[in-house]
Amino acid sequence: MVQNKKIILSPLDWGLGHATRCIPLIRKLLENNNEVWVAGNETCRSLILEEFPNIPFLYLPGYRIQYANTARKLPWVIGKQLLKIWKAVRHEHRWLQKAIETYHFELVISDNRFGFYSKKIPSIFITHQLNIQAPNRFLHRLANLLNHYYLKKFKACWIPDYDDRRLSGNLSFYEGTVPVTFIGPLSRFQKPNQVISKEIDYLFILSGPEPQRTLLEKKILEEFSHDAKRKVLVRGLPGEKENWVVSGFEIYNHCSLTELQEFLSKTQWVISRAGYSSIMDYDALNCQAVLIPTPGQTEQVYLAQRFEAQKRFGIAFQTQPLRFQIEKYTINKLINNSL
Repeated sequence: MVQNKKIILSPLDWGLGHATRCIPLIRKLLENNNEVWVAGNETCRSLILEEFPNIPFLYLPGYRIQYANTARKLPWVIGKQLLKIWKAVRHEHRWLQKAIETYHFELVISDNRFGFYSKKIPSIFITHQLNIQAPNRFLHRLANLLNHYYLKKFKACWIPDYDDRRLSGNLSFYEGTVPVTFIGPLSRFQKPNQVISKEIDYLFILSGPEPQRTLLEKKILEEFSHDAKRKVLVRGLPGEKENWVVSGFEIYNHCSLTELQEFLSKTQWVISRAGYSSIMDYDALNCQAVLIPTPGQTEQVYLAQRFEAQKRFGIAFQTQPLRFQIEKYTINKLINNSL
């Protein structure tokens, strides 16, 4: 692990997972006597400063990706944003060069930000997606050509996964020239030492770009509002601290690490997107979960189906009745566990 360096680190703003998985990495870097600075948008700032109030933070705009409201439209909607993404990559690259000259950083760490590298000092790229999934062969080839083109601009690649028991499956498959190191999964949480009673039946955790975050929230509230079980909904909106009770839900805009750890430890079933950072958290805490892939996001579909095949997590599709799918899986799981 890196020691005694002045480091600038920046996570991608494509959902909350990139920022949250940087928290244990930052903690480890600080323990090794590094000076860590973080660059990102306001959402990233809220998450990072909540855990590290004294860490230097520099504002850097994100890619501001918007999703489609259906899976079929997603490739087209993302395609229309490629020019915006390319401009963001160019901007972050130029921004970084000025920051290095101003603050004299010695190492760059980029969590999936393609332009966040320098030719003057070592730059490390963090990703679990070296083999991007796509809906067809043409898009698969194109996506990975671009992915590997930018990857070659970094000195090394860190993969947040086990080398032998890969949570990421084929996503981390790579035959390129950039040195790759498996640094182990990055989770903010630690498994409790004692057994904790499961007081919460369902913990719904929302995340990811709009409008899909809001669409899933609306569907959950509609389908589970009359369910008598205890339900907690975390909306995934950092910076907004209010919480309230409505339609039988305990609703939180955002939870601190300590609060979310407590909820996860007390929950019978976690319901969330199939993001890789969430999967690393559930693996660390040995949670029971049902994963809902973001429509059209092939990485999440791949991960959810992979863990369902391993009988580790359940899967539910947003385009179908959620409550029926979730209750069917949880009941069958409980029956099988009792046999």
